[in-house]
Amino acid sequence: MSDFKKIRIGMFTLGLEAYWNQIPNMKKEISAYSNIVKERLETFCEVVYAGIADTNQNCKKIETVFIKNNIDIIIIHAATYGLSKSVINSIKKFDLPILTLHLQPIESFEANFSAEYTLPKNTFAVAGELGAIFKRFGIEFHSIFGTLHEEKAWHEIEDYIELAYVKKKISDANIALLGETYPGMLDLCIDKPMFMKKFGINIEEFEMGVIQNELDEISNKDISGRYSEIRDKFIFDFNTEKVKEEFNWHIKVSIAMEKLIHSYNIDGLSYHNFGFQGSTEERIGYSLVLGGLLLNNKGIPVCCEGDIPNIIAMLILKFISGVATQAENYYADYLNNFQYISHSGPGDIKMASEKPILKWLDFFHGKHGGGV
Repeated sequence: MSDFKKIRIGMFTLGLEAYWNQIPNMKKEISAYSNIVKERLETFCEVVYAGIADTNQNCKKIETVFIKNNIDIIIIHAATYGLSKSVINSIKKFDLPILTLHLQPIESFEANFSAEYTLPKNTFAVAGELGAIFKRFGIEFHSIFGTLHEEKAWHEIEDYIELAYVKKKISDANIALLGETYPGMLDLCIDKPMFMKKFGINIEEFEMGVIQNELDEISNKDISGRYSEIRDKFIFDFNTEKVKEEFNWHIKVSIAMEKLIHSYNIDGLSYHNFGFQGSTEERIGYSLVLGGLLLNNKGIPVCCEGDIPNIIAMLILKFISGVATQAENYYADYLNNFQYISHSGPGDIKMASEKPILKWLDFFHGKHGGGV
């Protein structure tokens, strides 16, 4: 599970001002329940508690506190019934994930159904009203129901916060397309502005010439150092002397890819380029696998075929688990009930249970050229 300690929750309690004089200890009781929620949330991440939304003045205060503290997610503790207007006036300036918590502090009311006893524990009454108003305002939200001390509910809360963490990380990400998408793979064609709007992500686009520019700056010392790095990470299943010149070219391209990543602060990269036969662009285009392998191992997801949706999926998996690779269904062993999953692009060697094998292929199926 990812470390989302740095995400900042903005939390407030929902209440109704008319209750406070009618039931003198009610405000104190629901504040105690909110404190339990706050303390539990603080085991996940930072919490900015802004008080009770029960008057217009307090709603304005909540809004101001949230703006000042640059929160990432809003959690509404529906401790009792409160006006949907109070909620809207507290959150209307924010476009953030919203979670409403309806956590009853006791499992059963048994025989005590007095207003003094039930109202401070009435976490469900406002749920329908909030849902209806959120929908009318076009506000996306999620609600969690259960008891205050129920682990099932808290696991669900933790999962939602992790999703908010991933959303924040994705919105800060800078991904790149090097070259173009594989011609004819229509599922890879995307509406880039739509992706940028939905995910908040930035998409850079580069021609293969940018790698050529980086190649010119690479020294023999750089190549020697990278060769040692590769030797340390892989078992070689080919004669390096036999393909020395071409192998050194793949090494140079891997260094150039890493320089590109650092120069533009790229968080994820997808590539593809056929190029004209015999051109430098063609040679670069089929020599990117080694660099992709090494970058994947260093936490930068890389895939082939210009697959931008796949890079976003890999980024999400990297944030959550630290490991992700491009793959697809290949073929099945129906006799032994086994499915082979693979890909011709760069994988993530962290997934290997043993030291991975580096092979040399004379050609990459469906693509130009060959190599490691």
